[in-house]
Parts: sequence; C-alpha cells; structure tokens
Amino acid sequence: MALIKSGDASPPPEGEPRKRPPSRRILIEPSAHHLLNAGDAAMLQVAAGRARELWPDSQIGVITESPDRLASLCPGTFAVSAIGRHIWLEQPLVSSRVQRALPTVVATRLRWLERWLRTSHPHLASTLIRTRRKLKGAGNSELRDFLDWSNRCDVLIVSGAGLLTDAYARRATSVLELVNSAVRREATTALMGQGVSRFTDQELVAMARVVLPRVDLIGLREERTSRPVLRDMGVPDRKMVTTGDDALELAFAAGADLPSGDGLGLGLRVARYSGLTQAHLEMVAAVVTELGRSLQARLVPIPISEVAKENDAVVLARIHEPGQQERAESPIGRVQRCRLVVAGSYHAAVFALAQGIPAIGLTASDYYTEKFLGLADQFNGLCPLVRLNHPSAAEELRSSINETWRSARDVQPALLAATKRQIGAGRAAYRRLHCVEDSRAIVFSSRGGMWNRTLRTARDIKRRVMTTVVPGRRFNCADQDDPRWDERASVASRLLAQMLDQSASPNTPIEIADLGCGNERLRWALTKNLNREFRYRGYDLRPQSSTVEYLDVRRGLPPHFFDVIFCLGLVEYLPDVETFAQRLPGRCSRLIISYVIADSPVGLTTHERRARGWRHSYTREGLEAFFAGVGFSVEGSVVIEHGQTVVWSWVRPRQYGRPSDFGVAEETS
Repeated sequence: MALIKSGDASPPPEGEPRKRPPSRRILIEPSAHHLLNAGDAAMLQVAAGRARELWPDSQIGVITESPDRLASLCPGTFAVSAIGRHIWLEQPLVSSRVQRALPTVVATRLRWLERWLRTSHPHLASTLIRTRRKLKGAGNSELRDFLDWSNRCDVLIVSGAGLLTDAYARRATSVLELVNSAVRREATTALMGQGVSRFTDQELVAMARVVLPRVDLIGLREERTSRPVLRDMGVPDRKMVTTGDDALELAFAAGADLPSGDGLGLGLRVARYSGLTQAHLEMVAAVVTELGRSLQARLVPIPISEVAKENDAVVLARIHEPGQQERAESPIGRVQRCRLVVAGSYHAAVFALAQGIPAIGLTASDYYTEKFLGLADQFNGLCPLVRLNHPSAAEELRSSINETWRSARDVQPALLAATKRQIGAGRAAYRRLHCVEDSRAIVFSSRGGMWNRTLRTARDIKRRVMTTVVPGRRFNCADQDDPRWDERASVASRLLAQMLDQSASPNTPIEIADLGCGNERLRWALTKNLNREFRYRGYDLRPQSSTVEYLDVRRGLPPHFFDVIFCLGLVEYLPDVETFAQRLPGRCSRLIISYVIADSPVGLTTHERRARGWRHSYTREGLEAFFAGVGFSVEGSVVIEHGQTVVWSWVRPRQYGRPSDFGVAEETS
C-alpha cells in the first residue's frame, strides 16, 4: 500500500518495505535519433534530467544513432542502438520490394501481421530476423542491444516531439508499436511533451486507437488541438495533462535572469511539412531586412535543425551570413541577444518565449498553423501569427514586427510567468509518472526473471478464470474509459475534500478503499483534488493491474478499517444492497457512493438498466433508505450526468467502533 501525497510522490510508510531490484531501467525514445535538432535535443535533455532526479539510482538508456552527441547532451546515460531499433521496428520481415509489388490492402495487412508477431511472439520474430540477417552475412549485435533494453525496461518514456501527425506517420507508428510492447509487459509508459496534430493516416490512426488509451500518462504541449484529437482516439482525460513544451525549462534556466538584447532574431524551416516556398523566403527576407535597418537592430539567425534535408543554417545564410561568434553559439544563446524573434521554426519561438522574449510565428501549412496556435494559447495569446499564404502577409508581418518590438519589454513578465507555470506543470507530470511506476512496483524478491514470469502468468490465468467463472456477466469494462467515469471520480474526490473535517491534522494520512476500482481512475482524481496525504487501496472483481486486489463484495468486505470507502458505479450491480449496507458501518468512518437513480427526469427504462447488467431500479429515496437504516447520515450530495446520477457522502454513526470491536472477519476471497 503506497503512501501518496497530493501532487507528489512519497516513500512507502515505515514497516512496509518494498522489495525491488536495486536499479530500475528507464528507456527514453526521443523519436529523432540523430540529435541534430536543437529543439528535440533540449526536450530529451529535460526528460533525462527529470528522470534522473526522480530515479537517481536508475540506468537511463536513450535510443540514438549518435552516442558521442548523446554523451555531451546527457552525461551518464546509456546509448541504445537506433540501428537495432530500425531492424526490429521498421525493417519489414518480408522485403520492401515484395511489399511494394503487393496490392495496398494486402501489404497493409502484412505489416499488421508483422507487428502482431513482434508484439505477441517476440521470441519467434527475433529468431526469424536473426536467422535472415545471418544468411545475409549481417551481424546482430545492434539488435541484441536494442532488445535487451526494450524488453527489460521498467519505464518507457517517449520524450517531447511533434510526433503524432501525418508528416511522421511511419515513425509515429513504430514508436506506438514500441509503446504497445511495453504496455503488454506491464511496464510504466508515458509520452511527454507531445505535440499532436490532426492525422488521417489509416495505419497510424488504427495503431493510436489501440495503444494510446492504454498508456499511463500523456503530457501535451498544448490544449487547443492535442486534447480533442486524443479524445477522438479514445484517450480518457485523466491520462492527459497539459505541460507545455519540455524545452522551456532548458531555455528558461539558461537566460531568464539575463537582460534581453536588441537584435532581431529570425528562424526559418524549409521542409515538406512547413510549406515554406522560395517566394515566402524572399518576402520574409525583404521585410525583416528592411525593418532591421529602420529599427537599428542587428539580424540574428537562429538555426534549430542541422538535419541534411532541412538544415536551417543553409536557408538563413541566404539572408544573413553569421559571424564566427554566432557560429559557435547555441540557438538558446543566439536568442538571448534578441529583443524579438520572427520564427518560421517552432522551437525558435519556444526558446524565445521561455526567456521572456516575444516571438512572431510564420506558418504556411496547416500543421505549422496548429503548432503555433497551440503555442500562442499556452502564452495567453502573446505569440502573434502571420499566415504567409495570405495575400496581405507582407503587410501583416511588417505591422506585427513593429507592434511587438514596441511592447517587447512590457510583455516580458507575462511571458516568464507563463513559462514558470508550464515548467511547474511539466515537473508535476513527471512526479505523477513516478507515482504510477512506484505503485506498480512488483513486490517480488530478488529471485530470477523466470520466477517473475511464472507469477505474472499465474495472475493472468487467475484473471481469465475469474472472468469466466464468476457470475455477474456484464460489468461494462469496455466502457471504462468513457469521459463520464472521469467526471464521476472528479466529483467524488472534490466532495470528499469539501466534507473532510478541517480540524483534523492534514499531516495524518487518510486510509481510502476504492471498491470496484476498475482502472484506478479515482486514485488520480484524489491526487489532483485532495490536499492531504492518503493511502489508497483498490479492489475489484477483475483486477486490471498488480496494484489492485481481487475482491467480490457480494461475499464480504476487506478485513480492514478505512477512513473512507468509495463505491462508484458499483451498487447498480449488487443483487442485495441491504446486506451490503449492513456490512459497512464497522468498516469505515465515511462512505461515498454513486448511483444512477430510477426517478431521474431522464431516467433509463427497466430494459435499458437490465441491458447494462444492473440488478435493480431504486429511486433516490429508496436507495437512501438502505444506508439510513444502518445508521449512516447524509452530509452532502451532488447530482451529475443531467440528473441521472447522484453522488452521496455519508458519515458513520458515532456509536460504531473499529472492526476489532465487533470481531468482524468476513472472507474476501
């Protein structure tokens, strides 16, 4: 049972040591393995640094094709072969030449078959790949290195990237396949600092719908586009948190306390996804050069990417050839010499805003427009946007530069405040991820991996048997990620926060039981809304993780006393509510339950209730009678879901003691 403080991760209580291998393995997938993009590299540095702070004794591996560059960016990390990753995830088992000759439908199904084989039968897939490479005279050391990390990591983090978009569909699909394998192994998984665009690629959409709802945590760069898109993919809100771009922290630490310069910064990106054409470049160069002279501002080129096909420095050199000092500076250092940055590359704007320097976004594609609009939202609209495809783009750019230049010093405090807020949210998200991993830590001794696999297999067999044998048929598990469940958990946790006795010491941990906990959504609602420490124990008839204990409430309750017992979406399935209510007074001080009442203005019919597997149709008054009859009294209630559902908070009668006073020892199976 883990001790959790709202918004933070705390060690387990004394007397409950958690046995765990001494060194966790954390694998970071940066998506851009060349490390030639300063924005991607900055997000990787922040991810590795935060992981090191939270897991100081861990081994941190980073997938890369440039170990030397990784060593300078993230000292102390292990380089994991990107070549091995390519062999495993992106090199087809059936040659590309054969796949190109097949009909599109057949080729697509063949790729899905290969992914299924790698995920469900990795040993067989590995044998096939190794054998094929041996026959070709190729070595397998890179593949072994990658598989050693990907198959044994405790935590998989996909560091910040604008990954989920059609522009990177192939790479995004392979990343999600890697995440899927980790999910199946019950490793902790997170996609942090993610920029999400609308994507239509069929294979990516299909993969996203399968994988993303099962990821433990997704950190978003912005709310405007990312959250609606991921909701469409089936990701529940409780698994998403908006953190801003992780690179903000690196830029803020480098220059937020320094006075900004007087230069006019310019960053441009010419690539298939940016939409910038030669005509756009000529127009931007003319306007920036003209205004640089009129404002007496030195032009400062800010290249972000050194990738061969999108080398920003080559493009910017056509407008302004940098001096020797500028060539030696990092992009963040160049931004520090600016009063304003005109950014046709996303991270040129991020590096500027993080240091309190305003930026103007240039866009010529829907993809970049969505990125900059999301960035502007994160900075309260203080990042104006110029669409280069607009007929009056030159005049809009000229006007925007003049206006932003004049107000640059005035908006600096607001930009820095927005940066601090996002850095705080990002760090909180990593603490939350640490909490997830901590609660999932397998309480095995240092016995070998075969023992762990045996216990996991036994647990899976038990779960399958219980699913088949236990009567009760429908428990609507397929609907557990419905947003209504998040609303119910959030309302219940806030109700508890309101009803807790304020005179009680906030340092005293609250013992909480969640009966019918499902996928433990209530745990995270409590972490967010309950401003005190608590110990959480989840119980369910069909445990979905190692942190949930098996319990059939029809046969009994946990043999413990709790300060609060939650029953959300559970009572509807109980055949005997009265008996259940009679068992509760000696087990808790406070009870929080939800029920879909039959006398709602928009109530369900009896047939609809039976179709959901519900066993009865109580009115609000009728259900309250069961709990009032055993001495509980209502201290608060909330009506949600258009009046269909009521969430109650009940208090235990004073005359009841703890379970030991009654000799209660019911079986819990």
